[in-house]
Amino acid sequence: MGRLSAQGTEEGQEGQEGQEGQEGQEGQGASSNGTRSQLLVRALTTTRQDNLTGFDVDDPTTWLNSGANWTNTIDKLPTPNDPSQLRRWKPAYRSALIYTDLLSGLSFRQEVGGADNTAQTNAALLEYIGVNQSAPTTLVKLIRPTREQFIAQMKQVFSRSRQREARAPEILTQLTPQVAYWTGICNLSPVRTPRTLELISTLLQFAMMVTQRLKHILVCPRPIEYSTLVQPIILTPEHGSLPSGHSTEAFFIARIMAELFGGDSNGNVNESQMFKLARRIADNRVIAGVHFPMDSAAGYVLAEALANFVIGRAKGGRTVTKTQVFQASGIAAGNDFFPEQVSNRNEWQKQTPISDGPAVEKSDLLAWLWNAAASENAY
Repeated sequence: MGRLSAQGTEEGQEGQEGQEGQEGQEGQGASSNGTRSQLLVRALTTTRQDNLTGFDVDDPTTWLNSGANWTNTIDKLPTPNDPSQLRRWKPAYRSALIYTDLLSGLSFRQEVGGADNTAQTNAALLEYIGVNQSAPTTLVKLIRPTREQFIAQMKQVFSRSRQREARAPEILTQLTPQVAYWTGICNLSPVRTPRTLELISTLLQFAMMVTQRLKHILVCPRPIEYSTLVQPIILTPEHGSLPSGHSTEAFFIARIMAELFGGDSNGNVNESQMFKLARRIADNRVIAGVHFPMDSAAGYVLAEALANFVIGRAKGGRTVTKTQVFQASGIAAGNDFFPEQVSNRNEWQKQTPISDGPAVEKSDLLAWLWNAAASENAY
C-alpha cells in the first residue's frame, strides 16, 4: 500500500498531467516518457539555427527573457524555500518534498523488556521533537503481544475465513489503496479534486513509511506462520503483521477527510461512513487470512496518532497532549475488533496524558497542499 495505483486512481495524482500534459507532449512530438523522435530533434535544431538572427551572446538584451527579471529578492532570483513554488513542480516531486518534511522531527525507538524478548513490555515507539523541545515526546507506543496472545487470536482468523467467498471481491479490489471506495463517499474526482487525491497519495506514502518502520521493530509473524491451515486467499505480504497497514491507512484517511472537509457537521463528508468503511477494510484483511484482529486494533491506534500529528503540521497551533498506546490485554483473549464500541476499544487503546506537550510545528509545504485540497470542496 502507500501510493495510489492505477487500479486505485493514479490519475488522481497525475490527473491534470494526464489531461493537460498529453496534448502538450503530442504537440512536442514526445513519447510517453518524454523522449523525442530523431526526426523532430533534427527539425528543431535546423529551425533554431536558421531563426537565430540578431543574436549576440555578449549582449544579454538580445536574448534575456523579460520574465527573468525577478525583483523580490536581493540577488534577483525567486524567493528561496517559498511554498507557493510548489505549484510549479510535478505532483510526485511535491509529494516527496512533503512526506520528507513530515518525517523531520520524528524518530523510532524500541523499548525492550524481558530476557526472552517475549514480554509485553517490548514495544515500538514513535517520538517527536517539537519546537524548542530538548527531549522527544512519544506520539504512539505499540506494545508487542506475546506468542500466546497471537495463538489465542487464531480462533478469530479461522472463524472469519467463512466469509471469504462473500468478501472476495472487496478483498481483491482493496489490495491497492481504496480510492474507489473513498470516492463513493467523498465525491473525489481527478478533474474536480486533483489536489485532494494528491494529498491522499502523499499522506498514504508517509503513513506507509512510518508503519513499515514500526513493523520492523515489532517483527510479528503472520497467521500462516502459526498454522498452514489458514491458507490465505491472497499472497501474504512480505513484512510483519502488526500493525496492519490497511487498518492504519484506512482509519488515518477517514480522520483526515473528516478534518479536511468538516465531517458530518456540514454534510460534505460522511465521517461515520468513512469510519465504517475503514473498519470493513481492516476486517477484510483478517478474513483473507493475512492479519489478526489485534493487528487492526494496533493500526487504529497508530492512525489516531498520525492523524493528530499531521493535522497539527497542516494547520499549526496544536500541541501533543496524549500518547496513544496499544496493548493487547483485552482483545487478545479471542475477542474480535470492534472499534465502534467504547468498551471494546478501552481494552486495547490507552491514551496517556502528556503534561506540557510540545507544539506541533506547522509545515508550510503540507499547508500549501492541504489548503489547495480544502478549497476544492468549497462552493
